[in-house]
Amino acid sequence: MSIKVSGVEVINDDKRFLNNEERPEILPSLNLDFARTKTLDPRIDFTRGSIGTYYDAKGRLVTAASGEPRFDHDPDTLECKGLLIEEQRTNLLTHSEQFDNAAWSKGNTTISANATTAPDGATTADKLVENTASGQHYAQENISFVAGTSYTLSCYVKAAEYDSVKLQLNTAAFGQFVQSTFALSGEGQATVTSAGTNTSANIVYVGNGWYRCSLISEATATSVSQAVVMLLNDASSSNYTGDGTSGIYIWGAQLEAGAFPTSYIPSTETFTSRASTATYYDSTGTLQTAAVDEERLTYNPADLTAPATQLFEPQRTNLMTYSEEFGNAAWAAGLGTTIFNNTTTAPDGTTTADSITLAGEGQSVYQSVAVSASTMYTASCYVKLGTLADSDYKIAVYNNTATTFIAADIVPTKIDVGNDWYRMEYAFTTPSGCTSIRFYPFRNGATTGTATLYLWGAQLEAGAYPTSYIPTTSSTVTRSADVYSSATSTRSADSASMTGDNFSEWYKQGEGTVYAESSVYSNNSKTQGVWDLDGSINLRSPQSSVNKIRAYFAGVFSVNNAGAQIPEDNYIKSTVSWDGLSARLQSDSTGEDITGTTSSTPTEFWIGSLDGGTPLNGCIRKLTYYPKRLPNATLQAMTEE
Repeated sequence: MSIKVSGVEVINDDKRFLNNEERPEILPSLNLDFARTKTLDPRIDFTRGSIGTYYDAKGRLVTAASGEPRFDHDPDTLECKGLLIEEQRTNLLTHSEQFDNAAWSKGNTTISANATTAPDGATTADKLVENTASGQHYAQENISFVAGTSYTLSCYVKAAEYDSVKLQLNTAAFGQFVQSTFALSGEGQATVTSAGTNTSANIVYVGNGWYRCSLISEATATSVSQAVVMLLNDASSSNYTGDGTSGIYIWGAQLEAGAFPTSYIPSTETFTSRASTATYYDSTGTLQTAAVDEERLTYNPADLTAPATQLFEPQRTNLMTYSEEFGNAAWAAGLGTTIFNNTTTAPDGTTTADSITLAGEGQSVYQSVAVSASTMYTASCYVKLGTLADSDYKIAVYNNTATTFIAADIVPTKIDVGNDWYRMEYAFTTPSGCTSIRFYPFRNGATTGTATLYLWGAQLEAGAYPTSYIPTTSSTVTRSADVYSSATSTRSADSASMTGDNFSEWYKQGEGTVYAESSVYSNNSKTQGVWDLDGSINLRSPQSSVNKIRAYFAGVFSVNNAGAQIPEDNYIKSTVSWDGLSARLQSDSTGEDITGTTSSTPTEFWIGSLDGGTPLNGCIRKLTYYPKRLPNATLQAMTEE
């Protein structure tokens, strides 16, 4: 059953009250059920002077605009956690998603940019790949640290060939190498292997194989030091000889002053120029061409609900000519292969894709290209399979110099780009002495009978990963590098309150009960508020040093260490109830009477802060106000699990 009190819907089917004698005899005059409604009551004044990130109902990391409230979700279970309230924080790292940038110095590693889907749904996650040297394999950025300040280094990490990683804060600012290893399986495991001052670590699974790993420590010296992401070839070893191909996926690095991680703050990336045209996917998933010096905001064509991302790429050259004209003499057709020009719609919306008809065995299409020896290249091509079985699609790379295959009958990486088109990608290294290769965007000898597939947009480029498509005709074409800058970025604090008529219409002076369901970040050592009535009456979130919920009443810090320990899921149910004669704090079935009464007349209700001060740093699932001092038995029933 539901009714309306002061224009707000109240659900009156609370299953906590198994005994009708324990049910409140009065309905609440304020019912803010953030987790259920995922909306903000219009009477609440909410501000935040910047964008902010949170997990949506699909478990995807999304960005809220400046001034937009965030209703956070558990990215694993997809349960709504409620209204997210955080303090101001700054990501001290630049290029937080561009590990290939020179700001990140690499030790015995290379970066394969935009190698897989990131937690925000865009294909912007990089791969940290070891080389064949012996030693440590890492990426790091230099940062100025301040003595006596706690810092949190965090990074989103996903297993590839390796399923463990190390985060490290270096000795100059921390007195030693402070580090933790993280196992990326199941619920994940964080192990501090070298501890400095007030050091801890944690790991959170955020869905789709991704974990957010965090290392917290206090700087002991004011100095420039390094924040490091390091590969481990087993659960603990960081000194080893690499194989040149293995690695791990990384995204969203963050370093912030504070003893716990807050929501991800992307570094500010500002486009400056580009001396050539370049391609990107628009909001319909169609491949478009940006003009010289035009910024590219690209979409994921396989998931157009994902937000657009800025596309920043290095200079690359497509070494293949006639990249869309497989019927040109630059391309050769193998036995049983017939090419028909311009037969279907290509990824750019034009009718320029060619159909390839196969009859019998030995079908192939290929082009010879001059290359450099002992160099990594990436080959790619847009493919629509038509009537060809997926298992029959293979590619090959042939060494013309040594007359032998570098790779034969390879199943390439398959990237969905919408409308049944895929971009097939394959990275390889040319052998010593090799100066010419053939790239086969299709080669397979197993198919018998007749089949048809479609090809478009072939590309061969020097580099460990594919970049955006570069169309060619009679000669190779170079796309210039995107020139851009990056800076640290600050997320402003969240603030929510009710005042004036929006407050007085539901509040009863001198008497009341506030019920709250709230959570708080771990390692929180600050005094922070779940709610506050003008500093006169408030509920304070648990500190790590106290670990129990507390109340402030009648101008005196009257209650300390009341309430149960913080539960494993960090959610606490609590009530504060008062009138002119008595008051009580009740939390998770444990209650404590409060001495003293209040004569103040509050005029404002702060949500997730102490009188507009330091925010909660957590989520509020529910806030309910009853205009009456409820009996102790009712308070206990309200806070029981």
